[in-house]
This record gives sequence, C-alpha cells and structure tokens, in this order.
Amino acid sequence: MVGAQNLATGRKSEILRELTEIKKEKSLDFIFLSLIDLEDSYNIFVVNDSDTQNLFGKIFNLDFKSNFAQKCGLIMRKEIVPLIKESLEIK
Repeated sequence: MVGAQNLATGRKSEILRELTEIKKEKSLDFIFLSLIDLEDSYNIFVVNDSDTQNLFGKIFNLDFKSNFAQKCGLIMRKEIVPLIKESLEIK
C-alpha cells in the first residue's frame, strides 16, 4: 500500500481494538498487524501488548512507541512467520 503510516495512525484505536478482540476470541499468545508501504519501502508493525512488543523488538531490533514500530526495508509475511517460529522454539 501507499500511505501506510496515515492508515495506521488514523485508525489506531480501531486496529488495536480488533487485534485485542481477535486475540481473545482465538486464545492467541501473540497477534500483530504488518503494513507494508511500497512507495517508501518500510514495514509498520502494530501490536497491542508488551509481550508481542518484546518478541518483535528482539527479532527485528525494533523500538515500539504507542504500539507502533517502523522497520526500514520490506519484510514479507512469508519471512516474518519463520522468524517468529524460530525465536519461540525451545533450544
């Protein structure tokens, strides 16, 4: 998409509310939204809890501010999921 930052900040409360609802309904440990801005080549990660913030901070070296973090470069979903799985595996 183009304008990911505007969408994320403009609909922040709605996004966080939906993430919370889905997490509760599905009994999930972690939930996130990844928005990709194709024009400016970055990802925005939106999370609704500190556990997910810590996990993503560790995996992608991110600092979250108000449930949002931005990572330069494009990371596709097919790349994100294996990194999460690897980080959560017991070694």
